[in-house]
Amino acid sequence: MSADVLAAATVRSGAYAVVKRGFDVAAALLLILLTAPLLALSCAAVWLLSGRPLFHRRRVVGRGGRSFDAFKVRTMVADADRVALQHSELRDAQAGSRKLQGDPRVTSVGRVLRRCSLDELPQLL
Repeated sequence: MSADVLAAATVRSGAYAVVKRGFDVAAALLLILLTAPLLALSCAAVWLLSGRPLFHRRRVVGRGGRSFDAFKVRTMVADADRVALQHSELRDAQAGSRKLQGDPRVTSVGRVLRRCSLDELPQLL
């Protein structure tokens, strides 16, 4: 392959990456604007019905092994870890890394948010 062909492929790849990044940013901004009212309502419901904090943060490993903080609207009681220690079925479920049906730590508004996946909205930010 000649140097001219490689240079053309590199320019095309670079232009594609710029256009793709622009599209990704524009789509994310549009989604943020469209979902902002839902996020505000979700946060207001959590604040009014179960208090603060509004968000749950956890450290996750992303692409390339890089870790980052992922945010979700809080759907459990504020002291969920302490509550889990008091219930043997919760300890067993956590040890087995399985989801517990009827988890007593999930708040009433949290059930609705989870059912509609509205607790995931902060991940757009």
